[in-house]
Amino acid sequence: MELKFNFCLLVSNWFCFISQVTCSNTARVVLSSQDRSDISLNTVVGTEKTFPNGKIVREFLGIPYAQPPIGEFRFRISFPYGSLGSYFNATSWRPACVQASRVEASNPSHEDCLYLNIWAPNDLYKFGAGYPILVAFISGGFDGTNQNNELFSGLNLAESQDIIVVTVSYRVGVFGFLRTDNHEIPGNFGLYDQKLALEWITANINDFGGDRSRITLLGNGASAATIGYLLLSNAIGNLFKWAIMHGGSPLSPWAYVEPKEAEQRAVKIASLVGCRANEAPEILASCLRSVESGKLLKASQRISESGYYQYLFAPTMDGVIIGQSPEILLRNGYNKKTEIMIGTTGYEGVHFYEQVFQDIRMVDASVTSKVKKMSYKLYQYAVSLLFGNPNPPRGTIASNMNPQNFVPSIIQELILYEYRNWESPYENATANYLSFRGIVQDKYYNCPIVAFAKAFASSGSGAYMFQLPYFQSGDTLSWSGNGYYDSANSKEVLDSGIQLVFGNSDNDNMLINAVMNAWGNMTKTGNPNSGSTLSSDTLNMFVWEKWNPYTRLRLVFRDPTAGEKRLRNYDISDVISTEVWDTSNKCAFWTQHIPMQIATEKENCDKYSQYTVQSANYPAV
Repeated sequence: MELKFNFCLLVSNWFCFISQVTCSNTARVVLSSQDRSDISLNTVVGTEKTFPNGKIVREFLGIPYAQPPIGEFRFRISFPYGSLGSYFNATSWRPACVQASRVEASNPSHEDCLYLNIWAPNDLYKFGAGYPILVAFISGGFDGTNQNNELFSGLNLAESQDIIVVTVSYRVGVFGFLRTDNHEIPGNFGLYDQKLALEWITANINDFGGDRSRITLLGNGASAATIGYLLLSNAIGNLFKWAIMHGGSPLSPWAYVEPKEAEQRAVKIASLVGCRANEAPEILASCLRSVESGKLLKASQRISESGYYQYLFAPTMDGVIIGQSPEILLRNGYNKKTEIMIGTTGYEGVHFYEQVFQDIRMVDASVTSKVKKMSYKLYQYAVSLLFGNPNPPRGTIASNMNPQNFVPSIIQELILYEYRNWESPYENATANYLSFRGIVQDKYYNCPIVAFAKAFASSGSGAYMFQLPYFQSGDTLSWSGNGYYDSANSKEVLDSGIQLVFGNSDNDNMLINAVMNAWGNMTKTGNPNSGSTLSSDTLNMFVWEKWNPYTRLRLVFRDPTAGEKRLRNYDISDVISTEVWDTSNKCAFWTQHIPMQIATEKENCDKYSQYTVQSANYPAV
């Protein structure tokens, strides 16, 4: 590595120290894995950031790891970018991938988006073999919130934890997961992007001071589910060692689409953009590759708004990177034998809440998604919309749902019965709202996540279970995708807590420091307890045990400054603690009781012959 030191640099660092600001200088890295017949080749130029404490982190932005997936390369598996040339300027952010994002990005989106960003400490020899690497795939949903801007800077995380942080953009939505009924457009492009990015990192990260044998993956929401697929895939090999998954699992109903269903959705897209689905495969693929990106995006949004509460495009079985359905892979023990961190937040599923509330407002315009209350009648109606209302109002999302996705009304009554708060009257609006929230969280998040953790616990590896807090302002939330807008602080807070840490500059926030330390420990050793303590002011005050189906312990992170019970004076015991998280009864309800009851109804009543068993696609817990 070549660094630039001169008198101006010394003066700059002195000024940075006395003024308590972060200063910038030039940093350079020569990639040894590429052609080095001339030492001037493949020089990546970034920026050195000097912190008030004297630490220096090198920042490299917008490094391409794949050929741009545009034109004839759209809807194809990504392939390497190749040589970066003699001089590559890595000092500016690149566009985010085209997406139906509910979180506005400060930079534009584009199909040419397969870039990664690197933040690396300057001291190459502190850890001998090199720094451990945390690779973050940031995408709250399969349709968007794939950001590539300063909101997700890894600068402070790299400085505080002495690790290398890499963020990776990958294709999402129709561009990342469209699949046709032939091999011309096989789907799962977003997963192949992630694989190629990991290959680039493995080949080059040593030149940035990294230890390629210690790569940990981090993801939130849909990207957590994609990491789950990488943990199950034989095609990935040893491209990473450990994983951290926030708010997602490949076993979540929204995280997998059966191949036939994926192909039917592609037919709908083709018809909306003027391509004939019955054409020869190569002709259909050529047509779809020629359509303007904005038109494809609008078509996918139109379909999503006319019959799908879940993501329209998501991973599917392709026989290569996903060999079988995720539940079969787990049942047969194909998961990578390693340690993972996996958990939830206190407010998973706002994506589904918002869509259901959109339909409710078609009936009652006075209802808003911000108010965390609903009458029992609206509670019943919300459940019917989520699981299939035979006669929903015209114009609602539910009015276009496939009848085969309906759950019989008698089964819906079982769901209402199971989740009703029997200590509260029917018209306890807050209790009704919490019951509906519990349904969404258990079916779509909690139970799939617990089932995934159980598989790792059973395989002899292990999973560290956790819960992060959510933030709110009074009694209202303005939901947006996998998060909500915190109007009090004028910032978007993602459901999974990823943005809670990325881009953070509040070094005195005890909660953020605890989360960062857990990530850092996991990245260094595969154990969130090791490497350093969870907080700088406690010495192993809590032992974070691996989750198992008997003790069911998880670590809970709390924000003592938020919510109704805000604390002015607090210590680490108010921020982290352990608790028993027993989901066995609720998860058995979804994985065993509901499928059995639906099967019974189908057998005994001809009028339900139109229905199919819509069981949760994850093993019993």
